[in-house]
Amino acid sequence: MGLSFPIQTGNPVMDVLLGDKLELARACGAEVDSSLVLPRPCGVSDLDWCVIFANALDNAIQACAGMEGTTSIRMAGEQQGSFYLLEFENTCLPKASPAMGTGLSNIKTVAEKYGGAMTFETSGALFRLHVLLDISVRPDGISGQMP
Repeated sequence: MGLSFPIQTGNPVMDVLLGDKLELARACGAEVDSSLVLPRPCGVSDLDWCVIFANALDNAIQACAGMEGTTSIRMAGEQQGSFYLLEFENTCLPKASPAMGTGLSNIKTVAEKYGGAMTFETSGALFRLHVLLDISVRPDGISGQMP
């Protein structure tokens, strides 16, 4: 009997990580929606993908676990030329202003490593995280050709 994963991104390492995180999200009662295919090949290392997704999903799961009622986590990714835009959205308790903790700081570091940026915002009971990566840039700073 073969292994099957609930998420198939095109990257086996990420499939395992996301399968585990999404199982945790569903266990805490969150509705999960994913529209995501990771670009292959690209200059982003598996470790850096894991830093982004593990931290973003850990934060989302923690926010949803502390709430009553319906909660949701959504993640989407879209490639535009040599750039890849990730968006994470989850329900959260309304706050005056979000703070950047260690997880978001780690995501920002990875985004900047690849010539990108990270932004986040809250709007009512929704938290949104955007991560932009230049997927043609390798960690050593050398640009590569994208097919």
